[in-house]
Amino acid sequence: MITVEIVGVGGQGVLSASRILGEACLAQGHKVTTSEIHGMAQRGGVVRSTLRIGSADAPLGPSGSSDLLVAFEPAEGLRAIALLKPEGRIVCESVPRPPPAVAQGKAAYPDMDALRAALEARGATRYLDATALAREAGNPRTASVVMVGAAWAHGALPLDREALETAIRLTVPPKTVDVNLKALELGRQAMAAP
Repeated sequence: MITVEIVGVGGQGVLSASRILGEACLAQGHKVTTSEIHGMAQRGGVVRSTLRIGSADAPLGPSGSSDLLVAFEPAEGLRAIALLKPEGRIVCESVPRPPPAVAQGKAAYPDMDALRAALEARGATRYLDATALAREAGNPRTASVVMVGAAWAHGALPLDREALETAIRLTVPPKTVDVNLKALELGRQAMAAP
């Protein structure tokens, strides 16, 4: 069984990415169980989705049992780090998206160097600017699909390109399929680069 944690804040597409990965698992014949935790029901609230690929007794596993952590926001990745196995893999957005409390001066954002060091100490970590790649694909709203492509290329996911492309076609509006397929490829390429 493979456990994937996807974390971020509201409005980043965490649930969309989870749905694409879940559909890709089904398209490829894998059993998949998903669970979602929503923070505030508005942009900026914490969002977490867990996918368990294979036979799972429960939708959530114990701390330290996840194979892959996909962090759409670096501080949320740090918050979820205890979920990852020691040999786990991490795909992390490189650009912080501080919550409203930071902008209002009610909280401090973690130091990025310390944050990166903590993530890298826990697992094989790769960073990418998903929003910039989504703009390159043609639509900044495809950043979640860029992250899916990066997560797929970073390893741990038993999926092939055809299953992911089928899932994208099933989950995104028809007029956005091409831009989302390009976003998937740009995410994959970002992980292939040294």
